[in-house]
Amino acid sequence: MKSDFAITIENDSREPLTIDVAKNPVVHVKKGAEAELLIEERASGQGHVRIVVDEEASLRLFALSMIEEGQSHALTAEIELADKARLFFHDIQLSLGHFGLNAQVMLNGEHAKFSYGGLQLLKGAAKSGTELEIAHQGAHSESTQAFRGIYGGSSQGLFLGKVVVGEKARQCSAEQLYKAVLLSKDAEALVRPQLEINNRHIKASHGASIGMLDEEALFYLCSRGLSKVEAKTLLVQSLARAILDQMGESKLALRLLARIESAILNSMAVLP
Repeated sequence: MKSDFAITIENDSREPLTIDVAKNPVVHVKKGAEAELLIEERASGQGHVRIVVDEEASLRLFALSMIEEGQSHALTAEIELADKARLFFHDIQLSLGHFGLNAQVMLNGEHAKFSYGGLQLLKGAAKSGTELEIAHQGAHSESTQAFRGIYGGSSQGLFLGKVVVGEKARQCSAEQLYKAVLLSKDAEALVRPQLEINNRHIKASHGASIGMLDEEALFYLCSRGLSKVEAKTLLVQSLARAILDQMGESKLALRLLARIESAILNSMAVLP
């Protein structure tokens, strides 16, 4: 896809960069550089971004979707990592409308590392879908996927995570873990973790669970003086914490964390 503009990061960036994916940008993080990048989506449309991380470079990528009710947005991301490159992808989906993410990640280099932390917090008739494919091509490469879904109202959440390990990607490791809670009988969640392994010399694991909030935990918290809404809120915050704790403590991360915590409280306040 043709890019409308390119961003090159050659040195450590002290301030986070915010990009407009509607312009189909290409982001190139040069060897040894470190940076933070923010993608924020609020309106209907579609976007595309290509990210290339060179040797020994590091990028922390934040994607925040807050599509309004009645609107829809689709984002496609292509990511390539070279030797010893690192990318930490924090994907936060708080949309009230429809949102879709399709991400293709290529771990081309040796000792490349990709970490994905995703959170879907949906209510009303919101729909969000994530399709993530990670291809291990370099030896000793690492990937982790941690995803949490929290669904109320008649919302629908989807997560399709696939890991493909090439013949030459020896001694690599891949982990997938998905957990979701349904806060109403009308909410839906679908998860499909997949592993395609083409050599024996790897370490890989995957797991998924979908269910309601733990009734015993709710009873215990309520017996200690919490209201039912307060107890549910505490359990949901605990579920989300596994993802939020990965975001770090930069100014951008702390600003986004405050918005996410507010969204959780607002969502839980309308529960029966």
